[in-house]
Amino acid sequence: LLNLMTKLIDPATPFTELEDLVRCDVTLCHNLLRVLSSNALTHPEPITSVKQMLQTIGLKSLITWVSLILLSGLDDKPHELVTTAIIRAKMCESLAKATRQKAPNTFFLTGLISVLDALLDVAMTDLTAHLSIDETIRRALLHREGEQGRILGSVLAYESGNWEALNQLGIDSTVITDSYLRAIVWAEEATGSP
Repeated sequence: LLNLMTKLIDPATPFTELEDLVRCDVTLCHNLLRVLSSNALTHPEPITSVKQMLQTIGLKSLITWVSLILLSGLDDKPHELVTTAIIRAKMCESLAKATRQKAPNTFFLTGLISVLDALLDVAMTDLTAHLSIDETIRRALLHREGEQGRILGSVLAYESGNWEALNQLGIDSTVITDSYLRAIVWAEEATGSP
């Protein structure tokens, strides 16, 4: 699923490669079909192929659902940690949109991966060494460099109540608060929790 996530946010990934990755994962196919069968998405005709399923869901929604499926498989971790991962990912994406960054989906992945070290009990340096992720995401995760690093740093500062660090990062606090509240609502809707 992590490999699929990195391929999903790479615009150079051919659709056929995504299709092949999903095709090889029976559990993922089953979960995505359940997503299509739920009230969250509507589809006009019955699904007859993996290709049609992916086209119906759409790449943007697919990133979201693959993230949620990935996190829901971590049963041995506290629910709060999984919720933090979802909120952080969505907050990073929301801040990227608010500050007019290119490719906000990459900010979503950056936020998501930033919690995986705790979820998987692996050091971030080891985790990023084994993931096929863009170097800008890697630098953001390890050193808080670049725009992704600045936005991730803002999210982390907000989570910990480090207002001084937040002010130094130069993102308006009302924009950050709004992004946080939107991320909470989105996480509740996505996970079905109140």
